[in-house]
Amino acid sequence: PLPPPGLPAAPPPAAPGAAPGAQSRPVFTARPMPPPPKYPVFATVMASVDLGFCLIRVLLVLLGIVGLIMMKTGDPLYQTGGLELVTGVGIVLFGIPANILLLMRKPAGVPLGYLNIIFTGLSMLVGLWQGNTLFGKAGGGAEAAGMVSGLGGVLVIRLTLLIVDGAARSQAKKHFAAVGPA
Repeated sequence: PLPPPGLPAAPPPAAPGAAPGAQSRPVFTARPMPPPPKYPVFATVMASVDLGFCLIRVLLVLLGIVGLIMMKTGDPLYQTGGLELVTGVGIVLFGIPANILLLMRKPAGVPLGYLNIIFTGLSMLVGLWQGNTLFGKAGGGAEAAGMVSGLGGVLVIRLTLLIVDGAARSQAKKHFAAVGPA
């Protein structure tokens, strides 16, 4: 029962078997829960950037299908073209849903994001194979130097983005681990 207005509240009753006049201590005190950790901005930015790259990849896959259809079967890039399409489709199929889920702050985006990273790495390996195939056809001199510097520059940029994207996925994974199941 509550005391009448203006009177102090009665002390809590003594525990059974306690000395007369002893007050019991509260077993549980309600404290406000700390707010959950905020979703990392870096993970949001990288999910947005990678979603843009995945949408561009949709166009590249469609153009690659047309190019593969038009390519002659004896062309040395015919085999690598098919593998490039497979990796491109993997990037699209895993990357777009992963990034949308991460932008929606859903933990299911993390494993899909890691699959996207794997397919991107495979795509880079296919690019190296294609570069090696084309390098054998290069006449040497300035043409070969241009190919090597171009391929090297593209690979450095893609590898950097891949590492940064992996760090963002790892940050999102840590966030979801700290927050607990949704």
